[in-house]
Amino acid sequence: MRLVFGERRLNIEIDGERYHRNWDGELCRRDQIRNQRLMELGWDVMRFWVYQVRDDLDTCIERVRKWCDE
Repeated sequence: MRLVFGERRLNIEIDGERYHRNWDGELCRRDQIRNQRLMELGWDVMRFWVYQVRDDLDTCIERVRKWCDE
């Protein structure tokens, strides 16, 4: 998901446990490259695990709200 507020841009990624199970492998490397490229283009990147969104949605929303309020 991407949010844009004027000049500020936030890319939100939700990482699934099944997809990212092997966090030291190719998927991790691709995600790190993607994060770096987005940051080079002026984006902030916020990552959540799927279980964080499922089990503690309020905290995830609060993190995004804090970013919006900065």
